[in-house]
Amino acid sequence: MPYLPSMPRARHCAAILLSLAGLATLAGCREIAPAFGTPRADGSSPGVVMFQSFADRFTNVTRNPKYDIARMKLAKGALLPSRVFEDTAAWLSRPSESARFINFHGYARPEGYRIDAKPIVPTPARTGDARHTVVLTRLSDDDYRWDVGVDFAVGSLTAEQGAALFNGWYSALERHPPAAVRAASRLAFPRTHAALGRLYSWDSLATRTLADGSTVATVSFTIRPERLRPTLPAFAGFTAKYVGSTNYHLVIADRGGAPWVDIALAKGTTRVQLRVKDGELLPLAGPARPRPDTLQMRLDFLTKVKVFEVGYRELVTDFVVRNTPTEASWSWIATREPKWDLPLAAARLLRAPLRRPFQGAGATFRIGFYETPGGPTLIRREIHLAVQESAVLRFLGNLGASAFGEFEGQADKEQDVFLRDVFGAMAADLRALTPARGGE
Repeated sequence: MPYLPSMPRARHCAAILLSLAGLATLAGCREIAPAFGTPRADGSSPGVVMFQSFADRFTNVTRNPKYDIARMKLAKGALLPSRVFEDTAAWLSRPSESARFINFHGYARPEGYRIDAKPIVPTPARTGDARHTVVLTRLSDDDYRWDVGVDFAVGSLTAEQGAALFNGWYSALERHPPAAVRAASRLAFPRTHAALGRLYSWDSLATRTLADGSTVATVSFTIRPERLRPTLPAFAGFTAKYVGSTNYHLVIADRGGAPWVDIALAKGTTRVQLRVKDGELLPLAGPARPRPDTLQMRLDFLTKVKVFEVGYRELVTDFVVRNTPTEASWSWIATREPKWDLPLAAARLLRAPLRRPFQGAGATFRIGFYETPGGPTLIRREIHLAVQESAVLRFLGNLGASAFGEFEGQADKEQDVFLRDVFGAMAADLRALTPARGGE
């Protein structure tokens, strides 16, 4: 999906929450200190500032009318761009006869976070500021391309610290037995455990030491929407309906086919398996070797929308890791069409339209930390995707619009509350650890 203002945000935040769940397995201050930067005299650190900016992003969110109208229209037209291409309510400008453009500006205020549609939005210069840019280009009568970029300013956390934050949480798994990791985690991150525990249960953590001294770790956790029903019933209901009916299996492998990370979701339970030695990720089996900068991600995915099961198998993307002094980014580039799992009536309509996103340069998703000269570090997300309209995309687009319609409104607002509480808890726990880290 090129741009569903709330549901991609939900997926993005789910990824951050998985990272937080991983961070919650850390054994103590010495493991997390490098990832969050040098403590300050006021009890904060770059990590505290970043997670607090996430919390602010989901606090009492309001929007101007133009944004509210545009987000709904763009969401419903994600797979059917002709529905919105000529709709002036969805855009702020027409750079050419073949292009449509809109900007969104997000910023924190004392009364809460605000998002406005604006003709010009500068690069975020203040922590918590955001810029969303959406461009829709008509390539031919039925052929369109979405180009979407989102910049969010997170303060002074460096790109190197950002990479350590997302890549290094597993280092404690090889240094401490599972019981000690779990106990220390709950002691160090009590608020985070409590906030995540409203929706997730940490089921198990198991480690196995191999003959070469490396450690294979398996972590599993289950989503528990029923825990949220007393306080956030709409978000709980949406989560139960869609996560409970979703299965996926994701393997990150090298070009030779050797798996490095294995993640699977079934019946609400996620299992993550990896192997680590001296803080470095290794292939799950075989001799230790450096991780290449380009891996491959293989994904099978199946979910249920209304009465239909839809998904795909063997979606293979290049997974590119880039680390420079000012950038730490992860890119997924898909140039091969998967095998589709669709209802029979829709499957008969297949072929060229669903191949289109994978032709040419393919479909790209990128996320990373980018340092800006004299300004804050940005978390940047980019999506580049071509869409060729067809009967089968009308079917899929209508299913997506139905799911978005269920999410829009109260479930969306309640998700904001949940994420505000999780990120706020993480910031508070890190702030509480700062004196101990400063004295180490």
